[in-house]
Amino acid sequence: MPYWLMTCAGLCDLLIDRSELSAHNQTAFFRDTLNTLRVAEGERLGLPRTTVDTPVYFSLDELRTAILDENQRMVPGARNQPIKGPMHGDFDRFLMRLDSRMNDVRYDFLLSPRLRETPPLWSNSYVTS
Repeated sequence: MPYWLMTCAGLCDLLIDRSELSAHNQTAFFRDTLNTLRVAEGERLGLPRTTVDTPVYFSLDELRTAILDENQRMVPGARNQPIKGPMHGDFDRFLMRLDSRMNDVRYDFLLSPRLRETPPLWSNSYVTS
């Protein structure tokens, strides 16, 4: 099953460690970002309604980039000097977990799905006369 078929809750269980102090912030931002990506794809496909749990494709790389950007975001402070954004550094461990899973071949079936090139067993190509 590819990752994009999973619900938001399933993806959160896979990627967010609920014991971290910033888990609630991670979950909220993850949910909003996932919803944005899925709604954009739903609109592209012409779907009348798309939610955070609609099983439409989204890019895991785009999700990672959005989270990395928020994790590193700087905002204007006093005298317009940049200071750390409100979630700066909150996703450090999340990003390490995501990268670790994306690079672990045991998760390839889920995080790096490929097209099958082998015909199914019921295909005529397996029938011999």
